[in-house]
Amino acid sequence: MSQIFDPLGLVGPVVASAKMFLQRLWQLNLDWDDELPDQLQSWWLSFRASLATIKGLRIPRWIRSFESDEYELHCFTDASEKGYGCCIYVVSAAAGFKTSHLLIAKSRVAPTSGLSIPRLELCAAVLGSQLADSVLHTTKFAGKLTFWTGSTIVLHWINTPSSTWKVFVSDRVAEIQRLTKGFQWRHVPTTDNPADYLQATERKVTVALHVSVPDDSLIHAYSELAPLLRITAYCKRFAFNCKTTKTKRNTGNITVDEYDSALKTLVRLAQHTAFNAELQYLKRKNQAKPSLKDVQFKSPIKNLDLMFDSNGLLRIHGRLAELSNSYDSRFPMVLPADHQLSKLIARSIHHETLHAGPTQLLATIRQRFWPIRGRDLVRRTVHRCVTCFRCRPKASEQYMAPLPASRITPAKVFEHTGLDYCGPFLVRPLAGRGASVKVWVAVYVCFAVKAVELDIVAGLSAAACVNSLRRFVSRVGRVRVVHCDNSTSFIGAIHEVKEMRQKLIEQLRSNHLTNECLEKGIEFQFIPPRAPHFGDLWEAAVKAFKYHFQRIMGSSPYHMDDLRTAIAQAECMMNSRLLTPLSNHPEDLSVLTPAHFLLGEPAFRLPEPDYSNTPINRLSRF
Repeated sequence: MSQIFDPLGLVGPVVASAKMFLQRLWQLNLDWDDELPDQLQSWWLSFRASLATIKGLRIPRWIRSFESDEYELHCFTDASEKGYGCCIYVVSAAAGFKTSHLLIAKSRVAPTSGLSIPRLELCAAVLGSQLADSVLHTTKFAGKLTFWTGSTIVLHWINTPSSTWKVFVSDRVAEIQRLTKGFQWRHVPTTDNPADYLQATERKVTVALHVSVPDDSLIHAYSELAPLLRITAYCKRFAFNCKTTKTKRNTGNITVDEYDSALKTLVRLAQHTAFNAELQYLKRKNQAKPSLKDVQFKSPIKNLDLMFDSNGLLRIHGRLAELSNSYDSRFPMVLPADHQLSKLIARSIHHETLHAGPTQLLATIRQRFWPIRGRDLVRRTVHRCVTCFRCRPKASEQYMAPLPASRITPAKVFEHTGLDYCGPFLVRPLAGRGASVKVWVAVYVCFAVKAVELDIVAGLSAAACVNSLRRFVSRVGRVRVVHCDNSTSFIGAIHEVKEMRQKLIEQLRSNHLTNECLEKGIEFQFIPPRAPHFGDLWEAAVKAFKYHFQRIMGSSPYHMDDLRTAIAQAECMMNSRLLTPLSNHPEDLSVLTPAHFLLGEPAFRLPEPDYSNTPINRLSRF
């Protein structure tokens, strides 16, 4: 085709046919060394043989009259489903006769997206306007120019402001109005339109190639399955009524059988579009049981056990052939992957199943169909569903800040400590009757090794907090920094600690070593107000303590001695938590716990007997 030198488009019908043939080859997705289907190969051989007749074509290049310098230009545009084009004629008048000569022509192949005929006619009008503008700028023409179109819809669009229409029509109408300002647009019937000669060859090519590559543009024109089935059913009814007498024609509402027939027609059309090479191979083999095991090209249905039904539909022949269910469930229809019809069917069933998930949706689809790469299809369908997307909003993830230096720097146990309270706990008096007393539990957490120390606090006063802090320091040694929240008890305690340290410094100034230690006393660091997530370490320790305490004590009343015992046992278990992963290999070292840093060995507590079978009247408490 590239050897045809035709810059003026004088042999436009021939070039247009070749362009459409190449477009069909691209749609078949054939490799460069694949053999063409029989009909395409015969068409190409016939077309190649007919190219030799172009050599005998004679075109006069003198397009004006010797007797008059007056002439007119007429631009004709036309379009069909497979292409559109335009041509410009020069009309000259002399001695009462008018003579017309073809000046230039141009044609385009219609896009595969499937535009409607009025839009293709509009594209032809744009092409004609651009071609006429190019002729006017390259020649000294100063006569009359008239544009002709075969579509009354396009004529109405051009004579209306472009802002009235949608984007596709508006942009092209604005371009036409800009290029043809001051010239007149008229309507010409298709039978009198010379630009129709460009489309006549295209219609012949369409008939020749229609059997090999069906046109599924109707399916791509709809975004819902229900209207597509309804339109297809009405078209099939119209075709049936045209072939029968009035008494046998179908009228009224669409029946269930007509809907089912329309669906099978669309599935067969989708199969012929997506599996055209496979179907041609199976028809040439003409086997009783079709198989694609021996094909030399790649195919997504190569490894499937296939069969043809009475309607020519490709179905799956599985091991459930003897099942007493419906024919479609025993032999599901094959749906091509990434085809518009497969997407419409999956979307429709997704709505019918009340927006089911991917697994349930695929199971429902496979009751009648067998989609290729079905899991990808249903996952994509659920993911693109607007209703499902709104019902599962994705929470934003907070970017985790780096851990503070006190959490990751090796240090002495409890050198950096976190402090928090939990409670209150109601404790019964030791003897006699009386009101229960409220106590709290102070939780001290080591930042370095996650060790825990628990202490009973008599109240929420600053003095009680200072006393608890004294007991804690007496057990674990010197503490440098205590991290806590902004509780009033902690705020009061820090003031008392500062006053006490200042008084001790004034009393012991003679001892330089003592002054040095006191001046480097305990430092309190508070987290920001109303930001408990800054204290995640001690909040987690409080949660772990409550977990063990509730399982030890339950909801029964208890004395102070019972509380101390339960707190000690909970502290033992919290210090036995794993710091390293537990290995399944017998030769690996034992796990590391906070107790190893406190005691040098794992924590241990006395075993307790089981009192579940002991009578209640023999128990001191329960």
